[in-house]
Amino acid sequence: MNKRQLLESILNTNIMVLDGAMGTMLQQMGLFEPTTAQAGGCEQLSLTHPNAIANIHRKYLAAGADIITTNTFCANAATMKSSKWVIKLNHSAATIARHEANRFSMASKPRFVAGSMGPTMPMLSHLAEFKRAQAAMQLMEDYKQQAIALIEGGVDLLLLETATDVNNVQIALDAIERAQQQSQSSVPVMVSATIGHKGTLPSGHSLATLLETIVPYKPLSVGLNCSLGAEHIAMHVVKLARFASCYVSAHPNSGMPNMQGQYPQTPELITNSLAVPMNQGMLNIVGGCCGTTPEHIARIAQQAILCKPRRIG
Repeated sequence: MNKRQLLESILNTNIMVLDGAMGTMLQQMGLFEPTTAQAGGCEQLSLTHPNAIANIHRKYLAAGADIITTNTFCANAATMKSSKWVIKLNHSAATIARHEANRFSMASKPRFVAGSMGPTMPMLSHLAEFKRAQAAMQLMEDYKQQAIALIEGGVDLLLLETATDVNNVQIALDAIERAQQQSQSSVPVMVSATIGHKGTLPSGHSLATLLETIVPYKPLSVGLNCSLGAEHIAMHVVKLARFASCYVSAHPNSGMPNMQGQYPQTPELITNSLAVPMNQGMLNIVGGCCGTTPEHIARIAQQAILCKPRRIG
């Protein structure tokens, strides 16, 4: 049984739990300040403070996470404006997560590592046509470089999260296919988008367009993350679940941060919001994004056990 088959066997019987925010935990530890950090500053801690990253993974695993995400959200050349550290950052972060997942994994509850691949700029759909082709080629190389390093570091999945533009998602999926060919591997892919008040991606694309674009790539799952909080995600993920031909995920942020960078939504509030689509049998993977902590994930995991997963096929 390969990794995809194992994941599918679990997803057909249980709602799997994704971990919560990495940056929030590092901020609480005094190691990262989003308001002053440069792009990739959080990710560089995988090299300078690997024990802190490992400790955060352990806390999420102890809280009940089935899938932990690598500390690589911004670890791509497009975001960091340099490819100098990309391979080392992604490989190191994947290795750290792999080690901790293996420590917690049991036959009755295997743990998995998802390689986090955040959104890149520019959004291709906002570029003039004569600039789009060149930008797309560069993004293809950036995504491919990151994907190869994550795969070689030992991830079980690749998570395209907080997607903002359907065109960028398509480029990323093409790049992942090339990365898998080069590394002679087959790694399932999760696609998760962020949406605004109108329920569309920042690029203006609809969720229907997102689904239409990713179907040929046969992702393991499609979902929503970050956005405007759990209640907003819960409302729109139900619409997504009605039409998706793959598994469906949701990992919202804990509301919009205040001026001090604090997030308002408690573990109870997020869990209560996610309980609505979970009780309706609309979700397969649940977790948290910005502002969420092991306490949030523990409550979400307790609720997930009580609900049946969304069925596909």
